[in-house]
Amino acid sequence: EVFIDSPMMKKANRVYKKYAEQTKHPEDLYEAIEQANVIEHQKEWDSIKKRTDPFIVLASSGMVTGGRIWRYLANWQDEDNVILFLPGYQAEGTTGRFLSEGGREIADGEGRRITWSGDVVHSDAFSSHADQKELSDWVSSNSKDAHVYLVHGDFESKQSLRDNLMSKGVRIVSIPKHGEVLELIEQSQK
Repeated sequence: EVFIDSPMMKKANRVYKKYAEQTKHPEDLYEAIEQANVIEHQKEWDSIKKRTDPFIVLASSGMVTGGRIWRYLANWQDEDNVILFLPGYQAEGTTGRFLSEGGREIADGEGRRITWSGDVVHSDAFSSHADQKELSDWVSSNSKDAHVYLVHGDFESKQSLRDNLMSKGVRIVSIPKHGEVLELIEQSQK
């Protein structure tokens, strides 16, 4: 049985269902979305947190920096037969990266500490982020006069992407410092 506990995922699934025909396996996608149980109320959460049979929960996490994942981590932290699967990229400095590298003692944004006892499995195969080649191809095929700001990813990756973009003729590529405020002006206002 599969449960979805993410308001954003629920909205995204409506889009996936609407455009399922544009995927490789539209019938399978549509059926999988239809069969998933969406957690919308506290009573639904209360009923699954007591379960002992196998099931899957897809919960929002933001690289385990926030989101609903924390209630699952807290609830099943002492269960050594529970698997935390971290799909996609886990940025440096995030709880997701820490867990994927073997860390087990973590704290949420409010300082509540837990020790995760179960396994942690990580795979980049499920990342929805474009890779460097895709980003570079897309940016360099558009206006090379635009000012490109690289604000997401590890610093070394941003440096590499900046160098790659500049080698393809993109003129201005900046890596702002954390907390730096940028003023963005529409092209027509220049």
